[in-house]
Amino acid sequence: MAWFDGFCEGIGESMIDTGEQILGAGLKVWKDSAQVVLQWTTQDPSSFGGAWSMVYSLFNMFFGIGASLMTLYFVIGWLRESVDIRSTFNLENMFRIFLRLTLTASLMTNAMSLIRSVMSLAAALAGSIGAKIATNYTASGIFDSLTEGVSGAGYIGVGIVAILVGFIGMLVIIVCGVSILLAVMSRFFKIFICIPFAPVALASFAGGHGLSQSGISWVKTFLAYTLEVLVIAITLVLTYLLFRSVGNLFDDGISGLKGAVLMTVQLCCPMLAAVANVKAAEGTIRKCLGL
Repeated sequence: MAWFDGFCEGIGESMIDTGEQILGAGLKVWKDSAQVVLQWTTQDPSSFGGAWSMVYSLFNMFFGIGASLMTLYFVIGWLRESVDIRSTFNLENMFRIFLRLTLTASLMTNAMSLIRSVMSLAAALAGSIGAKIATNYTASGIFDSLTEGVSGAGYIGVGIVAILVGFIGMLVIIVCGVSILLAVMSRFFKIFICIPFAPVALASFAGGHGLSQSGISWVKTFLAYTLEVLVIAITLVLTYLLFRSVGNLFDDGISGLKGAVLMTVQLCCPMLAAVANVKAAEGTIRKCLGL
């Protein structure tokens, strides 16, 4: 019955197109997520109005605590060196102690300006890298191999498979898009939480060696959180370029259900790789720079 076979083929092709559209909807979410991530990576955290105002207020509150701690660390450092029987406390030591206090006070006074400068620099560098992010993924024709050797009522079964595979692929891609958004947003939370403690941590430099570990730890942590955005931008660029240069991960001769599944997996691989590397961005920058 030619008319029945034609009817089934028409329904099946419509279902295949629906499966591709479902997968395409997931890709649209990924493209939008990548654009939002690009916007966030190039955005200075100080541009977040209400959140930044709160962070700035907390910074000023902790600044008073830090000033008191600076005096305490200075006294502790003075006493530790003046009572050390292994060395002679002379004018040179006194000059070094007061120079250390002066430098610490200057660092604390200009801490907010330095913090904003580092964040602006990281955002500018990320912008120059992220401008090359590609989002031209497409699901068009991904299920064409399903129709090879199929005719008549078999098209309906193929259409059902296309919808199921497309739906699963869409869910995977959407989860990847949401995950990368949350990973980038968590960077802002970590920076905002880190900044108010700057005066308290930097005050430890007034105590000299042995007491300055808090300040050193804060500087390393802040740099890791701030420079994390560079790894995120590089990751989003490299994942697309690497998978494009590799080409097809699987044999082109594979067709049918297996071929459709493998092509969907190949389409999702760059997103999965990007999410995995973005989540490991902080650890990567710490290992590279010894932070």
